[in-house]
Amino acid sequence: MHEFGHFLAAKACGIQVNEYAIGMGPKLISFQRGEYFQLLFKKFPLKPGKKGIGLTAYSLRLLPIGGFCAMEGEDEESEEANAFGNQPVWKRLIVCVAGAFTNFVAGMIVIAVIFGSYEAFPKVTLTEFADGFEYEGEAMLMEGDEVVKVNGYNILSSSDFSMMLGFGEGKPFNITVIRDGQKVHIKNLLMEKKEFSNEDGTTSIRYGISSSAEWVEADFGDRVGYILKTGDNFVKLIWISLGQLFTRQASVSDMTGVVGITKTIGDTAKESMPQMWYLVAFIAINLAVMNLLPLPALDGGRIMFLLVELIRGKPIKQKYEAIVHLVGIVLLMGLMLFVTYNDIVKLIRG
Repeated sequence: MHEFGHFLAAKACGIQVNEYAIGMGPKLISFQRGEYFQLLFKKFPLKPGKKGIGLTAYSLRLLPIGGFCAMEGEDEESEEANAFGNQPVWKRLIVCVAGAFTNFVAGMIVIAVIFGSYEAFPKVTLTEFADGFEYEGEAMLMEGDEVVKVNGYNILSSSDFSMMLGFGEGKPFNITVIRDGQKVHIKNLLMEKKEFSNEDGTTSIRYGISSSAEWVEADFGDRVGYILKTGDNFVKLIWISLGQLFTRQASVSDMTGVVGITKTIGDTAKESMPQMWYLVAFIAINLAVMNLLPLPALDGGRIMFLLVELIRGKPIKQKYEAIVHLVGIVLLMGLMLFVTYNDIVKLIRG
């Protein structure tokens, strides 16, 4: 899907695509076709040039790990008018962003299919505070408050609420609730865990908040809102995870790759198909966000070079950009090998 986004954008902008491949490695099937897309995108027709220009090879390759959209003049100098490197910056920006955009749209479509037919959605309400809870009052939390957001993250379920309380431990909380039909924004709530008594006579370290999720009937607007909030949460959760890598709350060994993702999807499918598709949507949006990071070899790295070109008024020499992307690819491949090795070790250990 990601490479298909690049493919469609390149065709729309009149950029020569030499090959569109599904998979990597040796070719299993390959054929060439002319420019079907000229009929759709007459504004930017391809012009005849050297042999092969105007034709695109479509191939299926042996290894089912992604694919690629190889454009003329993408990583090398080309004299062809329809080469990627000879296009205006705005066209190149569109092509670079299109892959991540397609991932995001695909993820949102899956979310819409999952939740579009729901007749009710959960509403998380604060039901009780433990004895000695210090953060109750009109300027803080109150029983009956419907929790809408915690630190900018939409609270769509009880698990969302618990997760965000865990992520925010040791930091001030910004919590939005609905109280008596009005939104109330509680900022910089310095809420900390402490020891509270449990019903069975034991004690535990916790925040001392009890909540429940009540299913409330939804109309069309509620469904659209829930779908958009879910997509928004996916993006925010990815940023939270990246932040944990930088603050060492998580390590590279916690990351997973193709092997781990495949196992997780398989395990989830055995339990629930909707949950599996929910995971697929998260992966699609995750790919969108990760590809836009300003790192060499990723689309975000190319976009950074294009933005520098806009500011400078001239491009950085292609050979220097190629070196940066090559180093990025080597580092990225090293990370992928490390993560794949960890996945296999985890799989063997069970």
